[in-house]
Amino acid sequence: MNVGGKIVLPANCNIALSAPLIFRRVVAIDGNGATISGNNVTRIFQDDRDYRQSTGSDFTLVNATLTNGRDAGSGGGAVKGAQFGKMTFINVRFANNVSDGTGGEDGGGAIYKDEGGLLRVFNSHFSGNTATNGGAIKNLLSNIQIVNSSFVGNTARGGNNGGGAIFVDGLAQTTTPPPLSTPGGLGYAPDGYAVDTYGKGRVCGTYFQGNTVGGQYDVNRTGRLGGGIMAHVYGGGAKPGATAVEIERSVFDGNTALDGGGGMRLGGDGLGSTGGTYAVSHTVVRNNRAGNHGGGIRFSESNGSFTNVTIANNCANANNDVGACTDNSSTGGLGGGIAAFEKRYSLDRVTVVRNRAASYGGALAQPGATVPGTGGPGTMINTIVASNTAGNPFGVAHNCVGPAFTNGSGSLQWPTPTIGPFELGCGSTGGNVDPNVSAVAQICPTRIAGSSTSNTPIMVFLPSTSIAAGARCPN
Repeated sequence: MNVGGKIVLPANCNIALSAPLIFRRVVAIDGNGATISGNNVTRIFQDDRDYRQSTGSDFTLVNATLTNGRDAGSGGGAVKGAQFGKMTFINVRFANNVSDGTGGEDGGGAIYKDEGGLLRVFNSHFSGNTATNGGAIKNLLSNIQIVNSSFVGNTARGGNNGGGAIFVDGLAQTTTPPPLSTPGGLGYAPDGYAVDTYGKGRVCGTYFQGNTVGGQYDVNRTGRLGGGIMAHVYGGGAKPGATAVEIERSVFDGNTALDGGGGMRLGGDGLGSTGGTYAVSHTVVRNNRAGNHGGGIRFSESNGSFTNVTIANNCANANNDVGACTDNSSTGGLGGGIAAFEKRYSLDRVTVVRNRAASYGGALAQPGATVPGTGGPGTMINTIVASNTAGNPFGVAHNCVGPAFTNGSGSLQWPTPTIGPFELGCGSTGGNVDPNVSAVAQICPTRIAGSSTSNTPIMVFLPSTSIAAGARCPN
């Protein structure tokens, strides 16, 4: 069935499908409270545009529930968008959709957005969706905006790359399709695109809770990263020194990754050694688990910044175990809060407390900062690193491991590090002071925009302690 134009459905209707609704060019649908089901046998919406068009389609869906969609092949259990098109979802619930494809490019239990164009999601909720990559969303070389939404209990089986809730597999590298005379005809590949602009990804006011990646064994261990979000920006998708992906005013709580980045994995392909490709701000990363490196965040081959962020009670365990978080190791499990490889990052007004690593760097691990050309360790300003633990047999590097951060001012670490060949401390110039961070997560008095809870737990200081450093409520 082909749909097009502007459509308003009857109020609160129920629609069960046996074949997908196919859209082309410009389509706007007001679901008016409708529930549309794929009956576990079919995808619900599919972009089937004519590839000879010079521009993509434009699809908008508002006020609807898409449930039990199923795709047996390339991706998009509920919706699949084609190249160069735009897709917008406002106040849409995606529940229990599945993509059964197992290939490395497959994924998106709810949405698969193909290369080029733009995917926009506002005030929407994703729960119980499953795919091999991007349990809820797989975004391939397209720009993406996720605002005031929530992702709860989505699963990426982990066949190639990961992303329990979202997999951002590159950003848009061109504004329009190549001309039809492009060598290779209509089957052109992304590598052949002329890069005339640079993509952008943005996640704002969004809640990630209980998403998982890694249930399916992946022999290369490349598909079990980013319990909440897995983002990978290619060299052509971001100008050196520019911010390609922004994550702000969001919460990552209780997500798991069998390998790395329990809350998020942020990375890229050979990006420049200066500037910042990622910027995370006014965000809480807590109670996430990784079975290897980066209990809260795994950061690799990219630069970035963290501003006014709380990173608390995350764990990097060993042996691909995301359960009890009690492993002790001399090799596996780096960076309970953040593990960074190949590039560097900066911290400004960040609180990193009560995280654990099975081996070294209960709070922060940046072993890759010594790689030639990366510019050395990042900066740490007005930051607190306290009460983190590491399970290595030497009893060192409970807070930080790797080259000490270059410290601007006002940062604190606790307890006092054992300075020696195995531990240099974090580089704090503010001294070794116990900030008396509360053992119990307190409630911020204001809500983070778009989260599914009206209050957000965050680690705060005890009232008797007056310290200027560290994160504040992300309001």
